[in-house]
Amino acid sequence: MVLDTGSELSWLLCNSSSAAALSFDPQCSSSYYPVPCSSPACSDRGRDLPMPPVCDASSTAGFCHFYLSYTDASTAEGVLATDSFLLGSSSPVPTVFGCVASTYSSAGGDTDAAGLLGMNRGSLSFVNQSGIRRFSYCIPDDDASGVLVLGDAEPPFPLSLNYTPLIQISLPLPYFDRVAYTVQLEGIRVGDNLLPIPKSVLVPDHTGAGQTMVDSGTQFTFLLGPAYDALKSEFSRQTSGALVPLDEPDFVFQGAFDLCFRLPAERDAPPPGLPTVVLLLRGGAEVAVAGERLLYRAAGDAPGSDAVWCFTFGNSDLVPLSAYVIGHHHQQNVWVAYDLENARVGFAPARCDQASRLLGFSQKPTPLSSSRFPRSASARKRAVTLATSAAMSDGPAPVVLVTGAGGRTGSLSLSLSESLFPFILRLLSDLPFGIRILSSCQIVYKKLKERSDQFVARGLVRTAESKEKIGGADDVFVGDIRNAESIIPAVQGIDALIILTSAVPKMKPGFDPSKGERPEFYFEDGSYPEQVDWIGQKNQIDAARAVGVKQIVLVGSMGGTDINHPLNNIGNGKILIWKRKAEQYLADSGIPYTIIRAGGLQDKDGGVRELLVGKDDELLKTETRTIARPDVAEVCIQALQYEEAKFKAFDLASKPEGTGTPTADFKALFSQVTTRF
Repeated sequence: MVLDTGSELSWLLCNSSSAAALSFDPQCSSSYYPVPCSSPACSDRGRDLPMPPVCDASSTAGFCHFYLSYTDASTAEGVLATDSFLLGSSSPVPTVFGCVASTYSSAGGDTDAAGLLGMNRGSLSFVNQSGIRRFSYCIPDDDASGVLVLGDAEPPFPLSLNYTPLIQISLPLPYFDRVAYTVQLEGIRVGDNLLPIPKSVLVPDHTGAGQTMVDSGTQFTFLLGPAYDALKSEFSRQTSGALVPLDEPDFVFQGAFDLCFRLPAERDAPPPGLPTVVLLLRGGAEVAVAGERLLYRAAGDAPGSDAVWCFTFGNSDLVPLSAYVIGHHHQQNVWVAYDLENARVGFAPARCDQASRLLGFSQKPTPLSSSRFPRSASARKRAVTLATSAAMSDGPAPVVLVTGAGGRTGSLSLSLSESLFPFILRLLSDLPFGIRILSSCQIVYKKLKERSDQFVARGLVRTAESKEKIGGADDVFVGDIRNAESIIPAVQGIDALIILTSAVPKMKPGFDPSKGERPEFYFEDGSYPEQVDWIGQKNQIDAARAVGVKQIVLVGSMGGTDINHPLNNIGNGKILIWKRKAEQYLADSGIPYTIIRAGGLQDKDGGVRELLVGKDDELLKTETRTIARPDVAEVCIQALQYEEAKFKAFDLASKPEGTGTPTADFKALFSQVTTRF
């Protein structure tokens, strides 16, 4: 089984047809029982799962269905069930777990794992359900069995454990995982050199981003951009005479590891003498990475006779991670002890293969794995990187649903007199998205209808009036994204979803610019950003996932990296925070996605400007921070046609008309994007 301290729900493959994996047959267990939708285990205890369980409408008994996705886009789905688990000589433990009907590994192929043991601190984790307050594990660096010790049992040999306290933030924050094992990273040392990383970079910020998690289910270690850049620079400097850089700027191993080297193909290990990288944790604990664990041989070879080896620290900014993660590769040959009674985690170097033999595990029937999908782990992102075929080019024309397709310009602009309107436009011209973002939805819907040989267009609007406004066609559905059930008819049978819905503020009456006043805005009850941009978009993502959608394009807004951005103050709605949370939910969903964070929207003709892509609001610091609505619409549609657009998030703006070359090669445009969130 996979040992995963970063996941909550334990699961077993049930009646698997794969010859490579063991599976569990529920009919052979007299104590097995599927969890009904009415059970608290379905409605309440699943609250900490990234995606709450839903009632399986296809089941007459109303069983509780779950869907899990992991950072590498691998997935598992099935029904919640209960059965009795035996732990040594103890009494049977009634346990809620997942009976998995299907799994997907992002690199394809089978996996040797028969299931996953969820060991985080969530309500449904094996730790909480069994009442375990202490556990330890030791992950070997070869094919020997891993060791998992539950309870107070001591290691098979003397160890000097160095502990670091577990960190918990009681206030719910959008990017802080409350059920993860969070520690405090206080510094990084390369050889004898302590990296000059500001302390503020290593602690969680006001959104919760920046926590440090100990996760045995993530293959490698990830660092946020500033810390990663400092480590990359210093490691490169200290190894300049020992390692030959790959010097292929476009090569990024597994989508996050861009520091790679050339080594002779016949080598089976990195050269000796490389500097040790040490993660310094609060309380004096350290995680030292040395020798073979510093580099990992990537699939494929470099031009010539060399092999490609990559540094095993990745850049969180290149994947949908807003955290530091200490992965299982850097926990190999380390005894890791979790003491929940005293809220701490301990580390000590250990020979895990020796521990396995001493405990009698040298002859193993099946391995205790340390990555979620072990067979494909080394190549999973490599396969994605090399894919070049069109995303939806084969078979019948894909059905594409555009939500917000009847978008109006908003009550604010409709209520303005001709003399006041220019003043408002000047006031809002620097904002990353305007009060009229929903009109872009009509453009997308119209463009899709014009390309009926390529797409089957559908629209979703909120009212019958909006439906009539765009023609009242049968392919336009009426539904409220805040009500999950009302949008189910619209998503049935779709292949792709384009989300352009957004909360729209209204202006308070009585505004008089002649007196030097500034307008005040508010959101109507039930239409706050939390309800529309978070809950509404989450409902759309969940509904699309339930019908097996192949891709979701989500149009957001630049400015989300700045908690104090003026847009967050409009109506006290914190709109960019809620938009960002929905974007993170989509990035974590496992569904192929494209997140487009548009600049200031302009009502101008499209197709006549050079488009620009960026990241982290960098374009907001330039003069090129606006874009025509038809250009945003075109990028949404083009994103459905290229693999290069999948699993990517980017800012979007354009050069002024008449400067640069109008963008026509969208594959090249998407290829410029390296950020996954």
